Amino acid sequence: MSSALHPASSRHLAFPCPRTALSLRLLGLVLLQAVALCLGGVSPVLAQNPAQAPAPAAEAAPAQEAPVAYPRQYAAEQAITFTLADGTTKSDKTTTYFSGEDLRIDNSTQTMLFLGSQQKAYKIVHANKEYGEMGFSPEVIARINTFPADATWEKLGTATVAGKKCDHYLMTSAQFKTMYSRAEIWVDPATRWPVKTLLTPNVQEPVKSLGTIISIRQGPQPAALFTVPQGYEAVDIRFLK
Repeated sequence: MSSALHPASSRHLAFPCPRTALSLRLLGLVLLQAVALCLGGVSPVLAQNPAQAPAPAAEAAPAQEAPVAYPRQYAAEQAITFTLADGTTKSDKTTTYFSGEDLRIDNSTQTMLFLGSQQKAYKIVHANKEYGEMGFSPEVIARINTFPADATWEKLGTATVAGKKCDHYLMTSAQFKTMYSRAEIWVDPATRWPVKTLLTPNVQEPVKSLGTIISIRQGPQPAALFTVPQGYEAVDIRFLK
């Protein structure tokens, strides 16, 4: 694996046209939505830039046990659709792999690796065969597949999702509200897996993200999934697209 970072070229600094910029933004949001689901109380921005972490808030007493539980080893494929205020949508699929301390999230163009076993985190862009090292925080790994301790779960009813009878919850948390104004989660009570999620982020331009699980495979995952592919070149993360 190459460790040398090459300088930014004009290709890295080119400004995309507005339509391309919107497409790139939505692709990025697809990945970040998947990250948010896996990291629970950790902001996607913090996941990529742990130095931006705010001062810790006072611990709140746990309100109730979460109805959601993740296995320690799994692969899950999810369909995600983002809808902007103007009706523009972007659909994609993500695949999440988790094994022990290591997490991998793929979408159609990029991969994000959070490797607790190595205390490293990477963003990988497959079209250019490039990768960049992100800041790493042990807090990110500690909170993988967890939800904020102060979370409360209000059951709104039941619904059938992907052929499964699910309990429909509104999840509320002071910590989570710094990122999302509303979080609805449909949970399969038999497995405690979140089959469907609807998140409304706190951003200037309203965005809603809908994620639906397509498949889940529990069990050990290949070690090769948690490495940067051979032949990929290291790039300063600031110039990685």
